[in-house]
Amino acid sequence: MAELTFPRTPRGSLGELWQAAIDLLPQITPRVLRDRTVGTTETPIAHGLGFAPLMAHPVPHSDARVWRTRTPDAKYVYLAASGAVVCDVEVVP
Repeated sequence: MAELTFPRTPRGSLGELWQAAIDLLPQITPRVLRDRTVGTTETPIAHGLGFAPLMAHPVPHSDARVWRTRTPDAKYVYLAASGAVVCDVEVVP
């Protein structure tokens, strides 16, 4: 099997940078916002971080589809759903 190579950057190879990022992942604990109701139009959900999260992942309690309608900001995660649904939202600081 061929070894992957990455171009060098001023701070090391991209592979080294990716590995450093992967090593940090276990230290990042998502905040879980439980039992939030999301409607068919854009629904702002307060996350309480005080800054924009890196990621927000909705986990519906039913088979409805839930998606982000825009990028999270310092106060809210913005979601909409295929029908009114209750979901948990995992927010990564």
